[in-house]
Amino acid sequence: MSNKAPTTDEAFAMLMTSDYYWSFTGLSHQHKRVMRVRWRKDQVSAEKKEELLEKAGFCIKQEKLWQLPE
Repeated sequence: MSNKAPTTDEAFAMLMTSDYYWSFTGLSHQHKRVMRVRWRKDQVSAEKKEELLEKAGFCIKQEKLWQLPE
């Protein structure tokens, strides 16, 4: 993997496709199956993705930046 940090969606895809990373969540493989089905149907909220990534030990490298409306 390059030095470029993955986006939330890229990191979540890694979590969903890796037994190694999933093992750090402490959650069951049944829970992973349910989440993978929801993920494939695009039914996982950004908040839930971040929650699971943090549970697996992933860290936010840069806070989100917001552009104000003009």
